[in-house]
Amino acid sequence: MIQIPYSPVLQPEAPVVNISVGHPNRPPQAITSEAQLDTGADRSVIPLAAVNRLRLRRLRTSQAVVAGGGVIVLAIYEVAISIPGVMDFVLEVYAGDEPHILLGRDVLNALHAHLDGPGRMLTLSVQPIAVTT
Repeated sequence: MIQIPYSPVLQPEAPVVNISVGHPNRPPQAITSEAQLDTGADRSVIPLAAVNRLRLRRLRTSQAVVAGGGVIVLAIYEVAISIPGVMDFVLEVYAGDEPHILLGRDVLNALHAHLDGPGRMLTLSVQPIAVTT
C-alpha cells in the first residue's frame, strides 16, 4: 500500500502517482513520470513523445470516444507499466497528444484506491483498504 499527496500543480488539485513506463520486451529502457488517475477513461493513455522515445510498435488503431462525445481514431501500443510498491502491468494503451500519462480503468480496476479529497491524499493497494470515517 502506498499513500501519495495530490498534485498541487494541477488545478484543482488531483490524484497522481509516479510510475515507470517501458517497452514490454526491453525492461531496462523506461520512462519515469507522474500519471494522473482518470476514472472516466476506459483505457490508459501515454503521450506520443513517450511512444517514440521507447520505440514502441503500434498494434492497431481504434476509435475512442472523447469528452464531449466526439469520436477520434487513436493508435494502440503495448507497454509495461510499473507502480512501485503496488503492481506491474503489461497492457495495451492509447497514444495521444496528452502532455501527461493518464491511468484509466484498465489499470485502476485492478487496484483498490481511496481518494481522500479533503485530505488531498491518494491511497493505492492491491489489497482492500480499510477506510475509517
